[in-house]
Amino acid sequence: MPLDTHYDSGFGAIAESFREAAKTLRTANPDPAFFAHLPQSFLFRHSVELFLKSEIIILHRKLRLPYGTHPHDGSPMIIDGGDWKAIHRVHSIGILYEHWKSLINPRLNELKDMTKYKADWTIVDGADEWVKVIDSVDPRSTYSRYPSISDAEEDRSKSPFKAATPEELFPENSHEDRKIMALVIENADGEFVRAYMNEKGSEPDKEYMAALEAMSEMLYNYHAMMRFELTSGF
Repeated sequence: MPLDTHYDSGFGAIAESFREAAKTLRTANPDPAFFAHLPQSFLFRHSVELFLKSEIIILHRKLRLPYGTHPHDGSPMIIDGGDWKAIHRVHSIGILYEHWKSLINPRLNELKDMTKYKADWTIVDGADEWVKVIDSVDPRSTYSRYPSISDAEEDRSKSPFKAATPEELFPENSHEDRKIMALVIENADGEFVRAYMNEKGSEPDKEYMAALEAMSEMLYNYHAMMRFELTSGF
């Protein structure tokens, strides 16, 4: 059905499409040597943002919960530090998650009782920590999309290539099967100037990517449960 006919105005369907795109890229290139991890992480992060927004909308509409002084069936809003903001103005996973969690935790029994299959609505262990990791790396949904320009350290952290000394390139006790990819710059006399190295399997932000994948999976499952149990599949 067209997005405007969906119970959640289409947020969940688009979230699923971003998640599937992320999984496809991840499968095709699970160990990227250059910067392929950035579009992968952006797609997962955007799926997390959209799943949270979808599920917030579903819960407000189904439970008839107003957005502050605005009606439950009006334009969706997010509570941010006591202020209600239009949903399209909020991109922080932490803020969205706190709103989402505030709708579920006080109503665990109510939600279970109103569903056909009596699903367990308890938020899984680890979710709080995943959100902390995601928000610490990318609070504004810009980390994977742009060079930061003003923060060289951030751009170094997202790059798989790191500055390396000759000793780091060729350590004495390295394994015979050790493989590296490196750019080595020499001067006109053939003397070492600097090098940038990427060891195979040294993808940056592994903890961040793991948190994104876990959070996207959890919210995908919540979204399915809500659509089956609360919105008759629509």
